[in-house]
Amino acid sequence: MRSIPAGYAAAVGNAAGHRSRWTLIGLAIVGWFVALPMNVGGNAVHLLLVGALVLVVYELLAVETPG
Repeated sequence: MRSIPAGYAAAVGNAAGHRSRWTLIGLAIVGWFVALPMNVGGNAVHLLLVGALVLVVYELLAVETPG
């Protein structure tokens, strides 16, 4: 059995985190665009957009550890 080098595992972990956050951002924005004209959730639907903006700010300000 082959072992995975520690640097590679960390890089895959960081990449998976970036992909999952950007996926959540995209889904929140699409959900906001879909729910807004359908009037689902009233004004609470705007929390999807706020959540997406919070994730974008976190993604831009997060410090990556060198591998």
